Amino acid sequence: MLGIADQIGAINESQLNSGKSRVEDLFLRFRRQVTIAIGLTIVLGLLLAGFSMRNILGLEAETAQHYKEISNARAELKQLSARLVEAQENERRSISRELHDEVGQALTGVLVEWPIYPR
Repeated sequence: MLGIADQIGAINESQLNSGKSRVEDLFLRFRRQVTIAIGLTIVLGLLLAGFSMRNILGLEAETAQHYKEISNARAELKQLSARLVEAQENERRSISRELHDEVGQALTGVLVEWPIYPR
């Protein structure tokens, strides 16, 4: 009976060791899979961060270019506005001179033709 008990103990021991070995193997595979998943996640995260940084820098450069274009357009608009005001003033002066000269000539003509009678 002791022999059978020893055999049963030995079988139990071998089954326990076999189960323990399977659990260890399963844990090692799980650990490898988790390590691979974490590694892939880190690599993909770095790629995504690099792609995002590149796009952000591109957008920043594009925005700076647009800002420069807008600043130049505003400066041109100010110059054009000043030239327009100057042209309007010159035209007003020219028109006022013409009117003044025409009225002056007409009055001079009237005075020349006006008979002078002694009183």
